[in-house]
Amino acid sequence: MKLTNLLVIFFLVASLSISQESSFFNNPVICGDMADPSVIRVGDTYYATATSSEWAPFYPVFISKDMVNWEQTGHIFDEQPEWTSTSFWAPELY
Repeated sequence: MKLTNLLVIFFLVASLSISQESSFFNNPVICGDMADPSVIRVGDTYYATATSSEWAPFYPVFISKDMVNWEQTGHIFDEQPEWTSTSFWAPELY
């Protein structure tokens, strides 16, 4: 009987914990194929970019105030730069 009560309490606490976490935000916070992400904070604003492979425009740019709600604001390169020979990846914001 004690083991049954203990298991019931454990599952209730675990389910409450899981439901609270999932109601906060869903992963991924930026949808799509966002390989090699790079994030930087400037003041109270976060900026992010990621590899876009061979798909132009290259390196989408996102902004956020809370690292959960992101808005795409543009791209680093609208066209592939002349100094590249093939695809390029893993951007870094600094």
